[in-house]
Amino acid sequence: MGLFHQAIHWHAHLQKQEIIAQLKKNYAEVVWQPLMVEKKIQFAGWSFEELADLDRIIEESKWCHHCLAVSYAQRIIDGEYVAFHMASETGMHHMTLGCHLQGSQLVYDQLEYSHNRKAEYFFVNVALQFISWLNAQLISLK
Repeated sequence: MGLFHQAIHWHAHLQKQEIIAQLKKNYAEVVWQPLMVEKKIQFAGWSFEELADLDRIIEESKWCHHCLAVSYAQRIIDGEYVAFHMASETGMHHMTLGCHLQGSQLVYDQLEYSHNRKAEYFFVNVALQFISWLNAQLISLK
């Protein structure tokens, strides 16, 4: 990588860190009601953890090197979007699942590995089954 590209990457990294610091400052005291009662749900050989507080959202963004905190934190806080950490029982696969929240139902948006790499169809299908199951659970709670 050339010096010019290194400088662009460095500036983008600094900008992202500044945005995350601003999020922490603006929303440090913000608490919202998570969608799931349980912290983690086991489903079809996978673990789904709702990212239900700002620290966890930022941690997921840093660990996965993606824009969840920067691009979606406000929408999550406003109850318009829900994100989950999705991990296989074997620990071999870790992804972030993002869903729009319309009414009280989840609508699939994206499933990505770190660095915003799209997940394979097989894994998307597991996520869609989980969303369908969770939506049924949410209806029965009403």
